Amino acid sequence: MGAAGGGSGSGMGWRVHPDPLAGGAARLERGARVSTPGEPSGLTYGHGAPSDGVMDNLRPKLVSKSGAVIDVLVSAVFFVWMTGVLKKHVPWVEEGETAVLLGAAYCSLCLSGVLWMALSLFRVTLTDQIIQRNAAKPTPGR
Repeated sequence: MGAAGGGSGSGMGWRVHPDPLAGGAARLERGARVSTPGEPSGLTYGHGAPSDGVMDNLRPKLVSKSGAVIDVLVSAVFFVWMTGVLKKHVPWVEEGETAVLLGAAYCSLCLSGVLWMALSLFRVTLTDQIIQRNAAKPTPGR
């Protein structure tokens, strides 16, 4: 173990940071890169992503509960609708109504899962772009 608590020569270990949410009390963080002599004194977290000093838990959430519920409801309605549409296209008509319904439901499940992922990714991307656009706008009076 090196002086910082990480592997020898790795520069990774424990680091003490002031926590502004706890009234200036210090907090320990694992995985912070410790600068060695001769290196720039920049601080990186986790996998080497640079930090601008803003804690990640202060960023707004990209996924809300209401957004997730809406995505699930839209996907469920799409599942029911696609099952009805796909029942006409299942080639196992001679096997009975149950086989046709299962075939249509299995296919509809895959399509609904892709729709759910697309809706979720679109919502997260849109939210992140709106947050970045609002952060880039100058605030009046400053």
